[in-house]
Amino acid sequence: MRRSPLWVAALVGCSVACSAGGDTIAGPGGIGGSGAISGSGASGSAGAGATSSIGGNGGVGGTTPWGGNGGAVAGSAGSGSSPSCTPGDVEDIPNPPIPCDRCGVLRRHCGDSGTWELPSCEDVGECDAGTKSNQPCGNCGSQERTCGNDCRWGGYGSCGGEGACVPGTRQGGGCDSCSEKVCQSNCTWGGCQLKAGNACDWEQGSNPRCCGASKWQYCSSACQWNPCQSCSGCNC
Repeated sequence: MRRSPLWVAALVGCSVACSAGGDTIAGPGGIGGSGAISGSGASGSAGAGATSSIGGNGGVGGTTPWGGNGGAVAGSAGSGSSPSCTPGDVEDIPNPPIPCDRCGVLRRHCGDSGTWELPSCEDVGECDAGTKSNQPCGNCGSQERTCGNDCRWGGYGSCGGEGACVPGTRQGGGCDSCSEKVCQSNCTWGGCQLKAGNACDWEQGSNPRCCGASKWQYCSSACQWNPCQSCSGCNC
């Protein structure tokens, strides 16, 4: 059969026009280009490696009338996106722009909805690394401890700076037999003072006082004043 020149020209023109539009008609098993249409639906991947206005990222996969069985339109996420996390997941955030105080860890938790909750500082330590604290000990002394690099307190050291006595204690050394010293609140000994119930210091019987005109009295060994006695030259 002889074909006329006009029929051939029309066929060539159609081929050029169809190619320019991005649609190539393939025979059985043909692989389409961008947005390709397969002839009998027997194409393998239906142009899975090509870019399609239908199948971009997040496109719909599966069987389509354009691709035949298995003719999926390419897409990276299928028909939906998976949750950003699994409920119950826990994630530590390393090197946060604002570090947590006291060796804390910036951590976030995955909520029941499958999304990350706002992060917060957890596992915060007892103290700031390198800081020191003191506590009283002994006789007005003190002992020191240091916060370690793990933000936990170390043990207390030995007691230092102690005073001479325990506040409130008493001793008679260096005093008359009628008096005593009492340890002060700063753990130092106060001056001699009369013991409770004593009226005077005996001073070995040499402690008189005036008790009227030309009269005096001496402190007894019982730490009480003897009766007044007349005296001459006693300047009383």
